[in-house]
Amino acid sequence: MNDAIPSPVVCFLQGPPGYFLWRLSRELNRRGARTLRINLCAGDRLNWPGPSTQYRWRIEDWGAFIERFLLDANVTHLFLLGEQRAYHRIAIEAAHKLGITVIVTDLGYLRPDWLTLELDGMSGNSRFPKDPQVIQALARGLPSPDAQPRYQNSFTAEAVAEVSLNLANTAFGFLYPHYRTHLPGSPLLTIIGIGLHMLKSRIGSRRQLAKLQDLSLSGRPYFVFPLQVEHDFQIRAYSPYPSIGDAIAEVMTSFARHASPDSLLVIKEHPGEIAWMNWRRHCLHLADQLGIRQRIVHLDGGPLDALLAHAQGVVTINSTTGLQTLQLGRPLKVLGQAVFNVEGLVCSGSLDQFWTGPIPPYGRLCRDLVRLLAATTQVRGGYHSSAGSRAAIQAFAERIVSGRLGTH
Repeated sequence: MNDAIPSPVVCFLQGPPGYFLWRLSRELNRRGARTLRINLCAGDRLNWPGPSTQYRWRIEDWGAFIERFLLDANVTHLFLLGEQRAYHRIAIEAAHKLGITVIVTDLGYLRPDWLTLELDGMSGNSRFPKDPQVIQALARGLPSPDAQPRYQNSFTAEAVAEVSLNLANTAFGFLYPHYRTHLPGSPLLTIIGIGLHMLKSRIGSRRQLAKLQDLSLSGRPYFVFPLQVEHDFQIRAYSPYPSIGDAIAEVMTSFARHASPDSLLVIKEHPGEIAWMNWRRHCLHLADQLGIRQRIVHLDGGPLDALLAHAQGVVTINSTTGLQTLQLGRPLKVLGQAVFNVEGLVCSGSLDQFWTGPIPPYGRLCRDLVRLLAATTQVRGGYHSSAGSRAAIQAFAERIVSGRLGTH
């Protein structure tokens, strides 16, 4: 009897900007798999130098097209970046109908040099178990991952890939006249805004370090609320908030009403925020209204681990900062959907209760969670690191060909 796993037929949709998916397809081909690609826009075509299928029709017709394509090509695996883009949601529905395995990749839950490889989806759509006993049972015997970073992502390579993709869409958009981007607003302006914000943060790094030093010397207890970017699907799909502003209002109002009067709230900007999103002004204006101006510290840079390590607690929507918080043994309150929103790790009471009764995570369960994540949904590497992408591609290909995907 032949017990060999049949060679997969993998259909790729949109991925990270650059040639990561193209190189992955070549490695899969080398291991005996067959790979296919559907391009939805000119940027997709730029990132895939080999043979591919072009989809140039309306999104309303995409469901019938992708279902027929998957069926006719005998596709066994659908591979894509994130599952929340409109084209991807429709394709996933068709794949599930046909019994096709859906593989989703994105930046890792573990940071800084990990990528995610999950079945069906991430965060709120993740299959990763939430039962503490199941996590502990599955983690038994697994090795602890090496915490030392191995790969440095190249910001220049990432920026060039992002700009090239969006320039291609701008210049050759007429070739895909009905394409709808998943990004709100202008993608090019978003990239420029992020770059300007990073430059601004670098210029003001000394000032931010001085703020951190003043915070440490003050001896006052403080909580941390790390902001996320609202154009990210972590907010748009996996949180109850229409915007980051709504989350800020809820957290600051609760803090003003229920936290000890001598405590501080540190609000830290996301490094990938857009320059003209002035959350500092927004937060200070709201602090004036709530009468807590002297209890709010706004940071736009500085080392995160040192800030988290001495916090009374951390509030997050679903940022991977939450996982860092747990690994540092600090209390955590999660407001959205996250794979680490597990009883015994995060504070289960209300946000109002969190300020006066933060409970640290159960350390052994946290270690089990990290070991299980690293062994099942996380892969060491990066999309825009030369050595990191090679390592990730090898690991991705091995898991796909062997069928070793997820925890089930």
